[in-house]
Amino acid sequence: MNNRISRQPRRLLFFWALLLSVSLANVAIPVFAHGSSIRYLANEGVMVSSTQGKVLFDPFFHNDFGQYQKVPEAIRNQLFNQLPPFDGIDFIVISHAHEDHFSPEDVLRYLTLNNRCRLVAPQQAVAILKLEPSFNLVADRVVSVNLQKGQVAFEQRIGAVDFSAVRIPHAGWPGRADIENLIVRVQLGDSSVMHFGDADPAMMHFIEQKPFFARKALDLALPPYWFLTRESGINILNEIIKPSQIIGIHVPVTVPVLLSQSTYDFFSRPGELRLIINKNDNQSVKNNPKKN
Repeated sequence: MNNRISRQPRRLLFFWALLLSVSLANVAIPVFAHGSSIRYLANEGVMVSSTQGKVLFDPFFHNDFGQYQKVPEAIRNQLFNQLPPFDGIDFIVISHAHEDHFSPEDVLRYLTLNNRCRLVAPQQAVAILKLEPSFNLVADRVVSVNLQKGQVAFEQRIGAVDFSAVRIPHAGWPGRADIENLIVRVQLGDSSVMHFGDADPAMMHFIEQKPFFARKALDLALPPYWFLTRESGINILNEIIKPSQIIGIHVPVTVPVLLSQSTYDFFSRPGELRLIINKNDNQSVKNNPKKN
């Protein structure tokens, strides 16, 4: 029997493989099952997309501190010109007001260009925005989150998206205790995503807010990479957060050896795309697949 694949099926296989690779690498966001995906911009900048809307986390910044990824100009142009896949953005979320996460000028510029988009940000970031003359043009679309450490979570439904947040100290605590770093959870339809900002990986911060983290099952956690290279961070993810999927962010241009040797997935190349694993997909954080 001849087991070779005939020439025509080979052509068909090649065609479909090429089509899929082009879609994932460029603009198409596939809709599978619950139709949710996440695309990497740079550093902690990501876009979450679902049938219920699109949310940008920490998308605009200019300082890479000599070690982190900057958003490529091609992606920035797509964002500001609202070109696919970065069209129809509903929300920007800012985790904290550091220069590798937040550019007030760019945020205001974008909100002025996209008059459907709203901003959710810590009070410190909003205070900086208020110093800009153009803030009054967008003020009615800005939600300021004022939380103290240990305070009951912020929770609000805005449009079709459920937002909740707690203040977890910035890495380096207690030296940076004054920084308003938010862990923000968004629920878009059937998919839930939690962005950690630059959270400190000490268990005591998360135990303090355990009722918040235990309240709802989580599909995707986006911790800074140091959670995936320290036992305390891994314990927080496994014992407190318990997501179906983990993707590390804030990864330096030179990927840390401990991270590259780990079994955890992470973003390191702007434009990368992942599908969001829904909690109903019976996946677990311990079996979270590492990218190829």
